[in-house]
Amino acid sequence: MSEVFYSTREFWIGISFLVVVAVLFSPLKKIISSMLIKRINAVVKRIGDASGLEDEARRLLREYEQKLGNVKEEADGILKKSKKEISHFKISSLKEAKRQIAGHERYMDERIENAKNKAAGELSGFITSKTVDALKTAIATKLDDSAKSRLVDASIDFIEELK
Repeated sequence: MSEVFYSTREFWIGISFLVVVAVLFSPLKKIISSMLIKRINAVVKRIGDASGLEDEARRLLREYEQKLGNVKEEADGILKKSKKEISHFKISSLKEAKRQIAGHERYMDERIENAKNKAAGELSGFITSKTVDALKTAIATKLDDSAKSRLVDASIDFIEELK
């Protein structure tokens, strides 16, 4: 005996299941679609935020690259200025050193000249002293009184002519 398919328990359970699913499908569809729409909107908002952040990051990158370029230019300017100042300082230091060396050379030349003059004066005095001593000895031993008088008179005449 076979029963008709619509009179079986399984058939009616299946139909009940389909009715329950059909009845619940409409509200579940709305709930699921609203949840999906919310999720899509949240993802779209996050993508928009990320796009805004990307634009902001690019803007900041351009600003920092520009600032970096300005810093490089400023550093180059400072370096050039420093090189000029060093060159100027070097030149002025060399001039000052040359001036000081020239002053020291003049001072040393003067001291050498003074030492030469002093030595020449001392040597002249020494020679004169020894010559006078030798002449005294020679006059005392070799000349008689009349020759000594003539020599003194001739010396006095010579000294008067020098004046």
